[in-house]
Amino acid sequence: MQRLVLLMTLIGLAHGNPIRAQTQKVNEECSAIPCESGLYCVETRDGKKKCAACDQSTLNDLTGKVDDCCKAFGKGWTPESSDEYQAALAADGRVLVDVFDKMLENAKKCREAREYREDRCWKGGDDEHKKAIEQIKESIERMSAHKYKMISDRRVYYGSKSYYDSRLSTFKSKANLNFPDIDQKLTLIEKDINDGKKVNCSDIESYSNDCERCVDAGKDLLYDGFSNSNEKFPEEYSAPYIRAQDLLKRAKALLETAKSKSLCN
Repeated sequence: MQRLVLLMTLIGLAHGNPIRAQTQKVNEECSAIPCESGLYCVETRDGKKKCAACDQSTLNDLTGKVDDCCKAFGKGWTPESSDEYQAALAADGRVLVDVFDKMLENAKKCREAREYREDRCWKGGDDEHKKAIEQIKESIERMSAHKYKMISDRRVYYGSKSYYDSRLSTFKSKANLNFPDIDQKLTLIEKDINDGKKVNCSDIESYSNDCERCVDAGKDLLYDGFSNSNEKFPEEYSAPYIRAQDLLKRAKALLETAKSKSLCN
C-alpha cells in the first residue's frame, strides 16, 4: 500500500500534477498508511497500529497508570463485590461508612487516569473508550447513592471494625435478657412493697445489675460504633438499650424504697 501511494505520487509529479500523499488521523490505523504530521504510529494492546497524539513510550506509561488506578478499584463497580467492602463488613451485615469514601476515591482515580490518557494520546478517545469512561461515571453515581441509602437506613457503623465487632459482641451477650419477665417480677415486687410485705432485695439487685450491664454495653456500642449519636443508632439496638435503662431505673428505685422501709429480707 505504501509503495502504491509512493508510485501514484511519482506519476503525478511526472505529469506535472502533484498528488498529496494520503495520511491517517488519530485513532486510524497506520500499518499501511502513515500518520499525518505531528502524530505517532503506535501499537495498541490488541496488536493494531494506530495514529496517536503521543509516542509509544508515553502511551505505555499512561496505560500503566490506568492499570494501576483501575486495579486498585478492583471489583468495586458493585460495592458488595469489592474486597474492601467485604473486609469492612461486620457480623450484623453493617459496613464501615468510611469504606464508601475509599471506593469512591479509587473509582475517581480510575476515571481521571482514563480521561487523561484519552485526552493526551487519543484526543478524547474513540466511542469504546468514551463508553468505558461513562460507565465509570455511572458507577460513581450509583455508589454515592448507595452510600447515602445505607446511611439513611442505618446499615453502616462508624469508627473501626475491631472496636465495632468487640462492642457489638459484648452488647448482644449483655442484652440477651428476658425483659418482659424482669418487668413482671419488678411489678410483683412493687406491689409487695406497697402492701408493706417483705421482699428479696438480692433479687432486685440481680435485676438491677443485669440491666446495668446491658446499659453499659449499649453505651459503649453507641459511642464506639455510632458516634454517640441516637440518630445513627439502629432500632434493633436502641430498643433493648432503652428498655434496660427503664428497668434499671425501676429496680434501683424499688431497692431504695425497700431499704428505706426496712422491707428487705
